Amino acid sequence: MPAPDDRPDVLASLDALLADDPQLRDRLVRSLALADERARAGLDPRVRDALPWPTDLASYRSYLQDFLRWVPQESADPAWREPDPAHRSAREVSTRLAHLFWLVDQHGEDEPRAVEESAEFAAWLTDYAREWGAFLDTPESFGPDVLQSFLDDAPDYTVEESMVDGFPNAPSGWTTFNQFFARELNPGLRPISAPDDVRVVTSPADCSFVHHYDIGADHRIPATTIKRTHTYGSIPELLSGSPHAEAFAGGTFTHYMLPPSSYHRFHLPVAGRVLEAPVVQGHAYMQVDLVDGQLQSVDAADSGYEFHQTRGWVVLDTAVGDGPDLGLVAVVAVGMAHVASVRITAVPGTTSPKGQQFGFFQFGGSDVVVLLQAGVADQVDTDPGPRKVGSVIATAHTRG
Repeated sequence: MPAPDDRPDVLASLDALLADDPQLRDRLVRSLALADERARAGLDPRVRDALPWPTDLASYRSYLQDFLRWVPQESADPAWREPDPAHRSAREVSTRLAHLFWLVDQHGEDEPRAVEESAEFAAWLTDYAREWGAFLDTPESFGPDVLQSFLDDAPDYTVEESMVDGFPNAPSGWTTFNQFFARELNPGLRPISAPDDVRVVTSPADCSFVHHYDIGADHRIPATTIKRTHTYGSIPELLSGSPHAEAFAGGTFTHYMLPPSSYHRFHLPVAGRVLEAPVVQGHAYMQVDLVDGQLQSVDAADSGYEFHQTRGWVVLDTAVGDGPDLGLVAVVAVGMAHVASVRITAVPGTTSPKGQQFGFFQFGGSDVVVLLQAGVADQVDTDPGPRKVGSVIATAHTRG
């Protein structure tokens, strides 16, 4: 990655884009005004007052400049707390992330959207997210006060699972925010169910079930639409360029979601030999709705974001011995919203046990998709509640 001083000025790029496209500029200003108007009408007043509301290009540019050096952290401010005292989950980080996208995705009923209907703006927004991500790789993005904010005010991040005697379990501590975000767990906290039973498929992440689809003979799942005009759903699109994509025709597609507070390393759901482990760069985008007075990111089953955002995957050949096997299994890690980096650590040609870590996400919410071949899935656990790495997500039929 280029050094910070060598990268082009992302805000100057926005200035040039808007100067070249007056219609986009007008749509963006309209979106900013509507974002403020709708927040005044429906957002919890405490949250609304805690956030900046740029309504013209000058104030929006100032907001963007500040956000590029925003250090994610939590606080005890009532604006960021659950109203029910029985729930202590904090939401400053998730709300500020959602707010960035809320500002630029508002439109009237018959009006075009500023972001979704401009490929150029979407590409710029991805560059902007990566620029902020580069800041999160610097020592300025993390320190003792930031760590303490998560320990004191964000119990849902379970930071203590990565600490020993009150200190980070990393030998040198966490020196950047991305190191903290991708922290490893202490040993033994995620036991792997039935590690030697090929028929038991385990969770690749700390996540929640979203949806399960049958893949058609044409390699497609039921059509999903994004940007109102673009339809996704092809496994060859998801596994872009993979020679194994068509092997999943007639199989199953199961989609899981990780919130920003989750443990963000991912693990193999079955044992096998790694056939491929690529990463495909995509866009950064988050769909945000106003729900019960809060800005909430939407990770709907039919959104189609898995097919165009940055993603990495492994395809495993489970026929590694003389016993029965499940054929090919694919696990796709999808970076959602600000996750501009999906790191795959698996090495093609190596054989790994069930539960082996094969990569990690950097900052933001994320998705994981598990693909099984035709006739393999027996029962898929569709409980929407949270699950941990190594817990059972499906039982399977073997091929021999």
